[in-house]
Amino acid sequence: MRIILVGLAIYLFPIVAAAQFKCQDQAGRVTFQQTACPGSGTEEKIRLYENKPDPIRNIQAQVRTNELARQKTIREAIATGTPMVGMTRRELDQTMGDPNKINAAQYGSSLQDQIIYYRNGRTLYVYTKDSVVTSIQNNEGMPSQIVAQRKQCPTKSDINDIEIEINKIANRENQTLQTELYKRLFDAKACR
Repeated sequence: MRIILVGLAIYLFPIVAAAQFKCQDQAGRVTFQQTACPGSGTEEKIRLYENKPDPIRNIQAQVRTNELARQKTIREAIATGTPMVGMTRRELDQTMGDPNKINAAQYGSSLQDQIIYYRNGRTLYVYTKDSVVTSIQNNEGMPSQIVAQRKQCPTKSDINDIEIEINKIANRENQTLQTELYKRLFDAKACR
């Protein structure tokens, strides 16, 4: 309880002592008091605690403003599918979806990843340190095996044909054929 009272007194002291008066009487004696000076002497109002800008509050306000601006920028990046430096790994996953490849490394207590995406004929290398994006490399083209793999993917028509085969009455009783058709359908959809 004593600590609380001392803390409260320290906190309230600047309010109580915010204004002081320096009084000088005709004999030249100087006194300090909280009320205006009486009589015909000289009076000077002294502010012991100026209302100076609070640097901590200014920094906190700036941090809040910066965080709101960051959140807006991140939402726009997620909506357009564009990764950006400063994103968290979770935000990156929301933006880009699942990566094609991850090269992970640990240096002391720091986790550093190279996350690779193949999108729209481009290869994106996203580098993270402790789950925060630190840099992005955006290259034209994709590795040849990825391009070849994409060219071999079945078309929508091919997928429809597999689904028709699965649903044919004659094929429903054949468990081996059904298993094979479902595997082909899964692979075809995964390829796209």
